[in-house]
Amino acid sequence: MPHRQYDFREGDTGSTLQYTCRDQDGVIIDLTGASVDLIWVDKAGATQTRAMSIANPASSGVVSYQFAAAELVKGEMRFWVRVTDALGKIVHDTGLDPVSVGPVP
Repeated sequence: MPHRQYDFREGDTGSTLQYTCRDQDGVIIDLTGASVDLIWVDKAGATQTRAMSIANPASSGVVSYQFAAAELVKGEMRFWVRVTDALGKIVHDTGLDPVSVGPVP
């Protein structure tokens, strides 16, 4: 399944990463009652974890995150999406293809 390409720029605050959560068989995960986090390692080497927004209906499996100031840095960034069910069990944890973040034009 092809991955979405992103055109992120360093320092963007309006850029949004959108992802459809699927299980190992490619079936969309119903996110009703779940929480979803976007995880990455920042330029200083610290792990960052941010809550993602779950689209309505949650059964679509679609989540998104709009980046805040200084979260996108020039170079290659790698993100992970972690889905935790209502009982606190991690039911899906996947790395996304590396994303290239360009310099401010």
